[in-house]
Amino acid sequence: MPDSRELTAYLVNYTPFTERKKKATECLSRAGITNIVPINEWDREVLNDSLGNSLERWDTLAASIAHILYYNMLKRELREDFTPKSLEMHKKVLFNELRSVISARCMTPGEISVCLKHFCALSMIAIGNSSYGIIAEDDILPKPEGPTILKMVIEEACLLSADYIDLAGGCGLVPSLPEKHNMRNMGLTHLCELATPRTRTAACYMVSKELASSLVNQFLPLAMPIDWHLQALLIRESNLKACWTIDPVFVHGSEEGAYTSWREDVR
Repeated sequence: MPDSRELTAYLVNYTPFTERKKKATECLSRAGITNIVPINEWDREVLNDSLGNSLERWDTLAASIAHILYYNMLKRELREDFTPKSLEMHKKVLFNELRSVISARCMTPGEISVCLKHFCALSMIAIGNSSYGIIAEDDILPKPEGPTILKMVIEEACLLSADYIDLAGGCGLVPSLPEKHNMRNMGLTHLCELATPRTRTAACYMVSKELASSLVNQFLPLAMPIDWHLQALLIRESNLKACWTIDPVFVHGSEEGAYTSWREDVR
């Protein structure tokens, strides 16, 4: 069973963001990860915008994940004070919002850059010697209990033979009650296996060598922002074991307001 000292973390970083790189490296080191490889290739300034103009694939991937995105939106915004009538109205609003945001468009240079950096990291895990690797974006922040949580997460991931483990949470998403119930039945305390493979954000995740190998062979052409792109690839996998941490190992700095999201940054 690997421990954090045997894992390699691939750090997605935009080269001018040297301070972010430094803080993220310290964050990973505090969690007990000693092998850290920065991914600084493919900054947006050196890219051809046409790399992310596969509108036909966007439509294909969007159709495959629309039900998951709608579920996530609804789960985030459900309130106890909804009446049946107001809930139905809210569902219609969310549905129209979803149709708008997943309409095919050309990716921005920053989105293309981030996708390629994740592709690079996944490729390195796929050809590496370790059974797992970690991919982190440069806006992660440490949690005091992070090292302890990561140790337990690795143990439970190996016990489950998990393939994908979200480590940083985000989007206000938590496992469903049936998923949590199943987790307790399995005697797990830190990981929850998902009934349907789902991403939250791509801020930090652990991936098996086998899954990384499969993902890189399906990754191109680029079509969507990285979190959606990963989501569309994950649900294509058969017999995939995807998990979320109950208590995230790291803090997602962009969601906490510590950083500007890469969606606004120029990568």
